[in-house]
Amino acid sequence: MRLRLALLCLLAFPIVASADSYYLTIAGSVGVFRTDVRIFNPSSSDSNVSLVFVPVGNQNNGSAFANPVHKVIPKGQGVAYNDAVASIFATTGQGAISIEADTPLIVTSRIYAQTANGTLGQGFHAERTGNLLLNGILIQLRADASFRTNIGAVNLQNAEAHVTWSLYDKNGNHVSDGTMTIQPYGIIGPTSITSGFFFDAGNADLSDARVIFQSDVGLGVYASVVDNVTTDPTYFVAMSPTGF
Repeated sequence: MRLRLALLCLLAFPIVASADSYYLTIAGSVGVFRTDVRIFNPSSSDSNVSLVFVPVGNQNNGSAFANPVHKVIPKGQGVAYNDAVASIFATTGQGAISIEADTPLIVTSRIYAQTANGTLGQGFHAERTGNLLLNGILIQLRADASFRTNIGAVNLQNAEAHVTWSLYDKNGNHVSDGTMTIQPYGIIGPTSITSGFFFDAGNADLSDARVIFQSDVGLGVYASVVDNVTTDPTYFVAMSPTGF
C-alpha cells in the first residue's frame, strides 16, 4: 500500500530537475562599452536557460525578474552573444546578469571599451549564486597616482544587505570603514575606493591595498584595478577569507 501511494505521488507531482544558478557581476552596453558572453552546455541534455538583466542602481530591482529571456543551449554545444545586453535583452545600460538553468553551464564574459586602436577590456567567468559571500576579501588593489580601483557589488536576494567595508593599506594598517545598505536585488556599479566607499583614506599608501567586507546577506563583490595611463583594467573577484 505504501509503495502504491508513493508511486501515485510521483505521477501526480512530476520530478523537476534541480536548477543551476549563476550571475555575471557586471555587464553593459553603454557609450563605448560592450559585453560579450559565451555559454557552453557540457551536459548530455539540452539546457533550458532563463536570463535576467538587473540594472545598476541601489534600489529594489526585483521587477526585472518578471520577464526573463528564455534560451535553449543544445547539449555539448556553446552559444555566443556579442554585445549581450543589446542582443539578449534588447536594451542598453549597465548592470548584472542572472542566469538560471536546468543543467550545469560554463559561462564566461568579456566587458570592454571600443577604442580607435581596437578594444580594451577584462574577462571573467560567471559565479554560482550559491557561493554568494557573507564576508569576503579583495586583495591586490591599488589606488595612487598610477592606478585607481573601483569596487562593485551585487545583491541577488529579496532582502536588504547591511554591509561594512574595511580598507587596509600596503602595510596592513586599518585605514577606514564604510557602511552601506544594499536594497533587494540592488546593484552597486563600479565605485572608487577613495571617493565612494571610503571618504577618509587621507594619505594612506594604497599601492597594494586590500578591502574586507561583512554582510548579513550574501553578496557578489568584485574589483577593477585600472592603469591611469593606459586604462588597462584587471578584474578581481572577492574571495572567502578561508581561501575557498
